[in-house]
Amino acid sequence: RGTYGLPKPKARMEPGKIGIIKVFSLESGATDDIRANITSLTKQGAVKLVLDLRGVAAGTLNEGVEVANLFIKSGDLAKVIGRESKVQNSFAADPSKNIFDGSLAVLIDNGTAGAAEIVAAAILDRKRGEVIGERTFGAGTEQKLFPLSSGGGYLLTVAKWASPGGNPFLGEDRASTGVKPSIELKRPDT
Repeated sequence: RGTYGLPKPKARMEPGKIGIIKVFSLESGATDDIRANITSLTKQGAVKLVLDLRGVAAGTLNEGVEVANLFIKSGDLAKVIGRESKVQNSFAADPSKNIFDGSLAVLIDNGTAGAAEIVAAAILDRKRGEVIGERTFGAGTEQKLFPLSSGGGYLLTVAKWASPGGNPFLGEDRASTGVKPSIELKRPDT
């Protein structure tokens, strides 16, 4: 067996000064790759970007916040909601990390989850661009393992990741789960 590395984001230019970045994962280090793609595309003349987050389910909370900060200068980017719906942590934008102010569209689908939902929700809540596609999967939790004397364990969700407005991605039902796009476009198979 060998190790498998997730593909790095891919970037390309399209007519109309549009740069497209296809992301495959938001694991540690993805922000650096996306930043490099944005820089490359803007040097090629891109004034509009499409960030394709369809099918992106892997990633960390911090990486989602860092990617959102590339496009957003100020305000909250995400929250962590704990017991009794209390905010445990809030992540604010750092203006020095913002590198793209042009027009932005984010593509999502029902395979978009976790860290990618942080990016999409931040773009929506901060009114930074359009989020296009289908309602996302609805994930993003922090869990704690409690060992049992029998040798088993009890895995308990202790916090939920949420949008800047405090809406958790993991809802009570499908209608309240995930991120709802600003422009809904369903694939024929869904």
